[in-house]
Amino acid sequence: MPNVQLIHVGLGNWGTQWAQEVLPALEGADIVAYVDTNPAALARMEAAGTPAGLLFSSLADALTTTKAEGVIVAVRTQVHHAVVTQALRAGRHVLVEKPFASTVEEAQDLVRLAEAQKRLLFVSQNYRFFPTPNAVAALVRDRVYGGPLTGEIDFRRYIPAGHVYPTDPYPLLVDMAIHHFDMMRFILGEEAVEVSCRTWNPSRGVYLGAPCAALTASFDKGTTVTWRGNYLSRGTVTPWSGEWRLDLDGASLAFTCRADAPDRLAAEKLVVTPIGEAPIDLTPSTAGPVDRLGTATAFVESIRAGKPVAPLPTGADNLESLAFCLAAVRSADANGAPVRVEV
Repeated sequence: MPNVQLIHVGLGNWGTQWAQEVLPALEGADIVAYVDTNPAALARMEAAGTPAGLLFSSLADALTTTKAEGVIVAVRTQVHHAVVTQALRAGRHVLVEKPFASTVEEAQDLVRLAEAQKRLLFVSQNYRFFPTPNAVAALVRDRVYGGPLTGEIDFRRYIPAGHVYPTDPYPLLVDMAIHHFDMMRFILGEEAVEVSCRTWNPSRGVYLGAPCAALTASFDKGTTVTWRGNYLSRGTVTPWSGEWRLDLDGASLAFTCRADAPDRLAAEKLVVTPIGEAPIDLTPSTAGPVDRLGTATAFVESIRAGKPVAPLPTGADNLESLAFCLAAVRSADANGAPVRVEV
C-alpha cells in the first residue's frame, strides 16, 4: 500500500516540533511539503536538512504542486479557519491543532465545509493518545465499578517566563485547560452543560492575563467535576495531564499521564481503590503511538480507511470541547457566574 502524502503547515515553535520531532517517526506517510509564510522559518528547516524543493511559502503553491491527500495544520489559532478552509476547499483531509478555532461559529463553519466537501476533519487532541486515559474511559464505559459521580483534577506548573501566551487574557484556559476539558468528555462519555470559572493573577510581572484558574463543570448525565490549574504554582509539579481522582459508584480512581519529554510515558499511573478494599494498580503496560504521533498516525489510518479511527476526534465531536473551553472564558469574564455550554 503506498504511503499517504501529507502537507505540513506552520513552522513556528510548535509547528517546528511537529516537523522535526513528530513527523519523522510517522509510519505510512510521506511529507511532501512544508509551508510557512515566514522566510526565516523556511531557512531554518533548510539549514536543518530539509530539501528546498519541499519548502513552500504558500499553501496554495503546495496544494497545486503536490498530490497530497491530507494537510496537518499547526499554525496559531487565529488563522486556523482560513488555512483549514483553504485545504478543505482543495479537497484535502485535515488534521488541525487545538484549539480547533477561535469561536464556535468558525468551528461549525469548518464542520459544515468538511461535510460538503466529503472530506475528513480532525482535531489533534493528543492527550487522548496515552494508555491510561483509554484504560479509564473503558472502565467508565463498561461500568466495571459503576458509573461516575464526581471528579477532581489538579494541574500545577511553574512557568515564570510566560509560556507561549504571556499577553493572552486567559493563557491557562486557551492553551492548557482545553486538553483537560477534552479528557473529561472522553473519559466520562458525557457532555458539559454548565461551567463556573474564576481566574486570577498572583504576579503581574510575568503574565498580563490570568495564569491561574478554578472551575466547576456539570455534565449532562449528572457528573460534577472540579478542576484547578496554575502556571505559577510553587507546589509539586504535576504531569501535563494533571492529577486526577474520579469517584465511581464502587471505587475511586487516581491517575495521571503525559510526562515531560523525552519519556512521555513515564507518568502513566492508574490506581483503583474499591470501597472497603485495598488499592489495585491497573496501570496499562502497553501503548501504540502516543501523543502527537498518535494523532498523526490515526489521521493517516483514517485517510486510508475513509472514515474516522478512534480515539481521534472529528471536528464535529470537538465542537463540544471548544464550546466547553469558551464557556469557561465567558464565565471568567463574568467573575465566575455559571455559563451554559452551547454548541
